[in-house]
Amino acid sequence: MNMTKKILAMAVLAASMSVSASAAMQAQGQCKLKNLAADKVLYHGACTIRQSESGKNTVYEIKMGAGESFLFAGHGSQWMHGADKVKFTDLGGGAIFVWDKFSLSAVAR
Repeated sequence: MNMTKKILAMAVLAASMSVSASAAMQAQGQCKLKNLAADKVLYHGACTIRQSESGKNTVYEIKMGAGESFLFAGHGSQWMHGADKVKFTDLGGGAIFVWDKFSLSAVAR
């Protein structure tokens, strides 16, 4: 996917996050980011999980360490991370996101 499409997809996702603060929930959690193709854990540790609603979509913002936040948006079986389709698994107190060659599990403490 070219850079223009990725930038456009991120702009659309950012625009969808214009939600009132009262609709957002935030929690500290444990996250694990894994490169599935290389079978390598890229991050395993503390994270901040923010969940908000935008229209019919739920938006998750997951911040791990000093890195940029990961943004996921969707509902039902239709989830996206930028321009990538995501398989979403609800864990009740957390979630698992799988896209491209990566997986991210985020569980609130």
